Amino acid sequence: MLSNDILQFIDRQSWLDTVGDLLEHAASIAFDHFGPASKPIEDLLHGTPAGHPLHPAIVAIPIGTWTAALALDLAGIDEGADLCVDIGLVAALSAAVTGLADWRYLQGTQRRTGVAHALFNVTGTVLYGLSSLQRRSGSRSVGKT
Repeated sequence: MLSNDILQFIDRQSWLDTVGDLLEHAASIAFDHFGPASKPIEDLLHGTPAGHPLHPAIVAIPIGTWTAALALDLAGIDEGADLCVDIGLVAALSAAVTGLADWRYLQGTQRRTGVAHALFNVTGTVLYGLSSLQRRSGSRSVGKT
């Protein structure tokens, strides 16, 4: 099965541990910075008050808004497409923070998979950020490609 092959490939990428260690260090500084308030903040980011993990719910927003931006671009509705790109960027940052809060407690294969997941999504978010900048600078055709 293809997905199993991909997961096995990711698990063999030991360099992801180095990236993970750097990410863990940054996450520890960020999340532990708030002292006694850190636990309630992390609980909020995990979705504990809602009784449901927050990260999977938030990731639907950038996926949906960026898909809508494509449809609006195809329909020639520029302002709507631009708004969707920007909403997706804000939601992607929120998804990254909630995902990082969850990822901190993973080990082994799940940890490497989470790092690979983060790298792919950061790449996509950066590309959409560049698209937003191009759209706003008057290079709409570049921002759409």
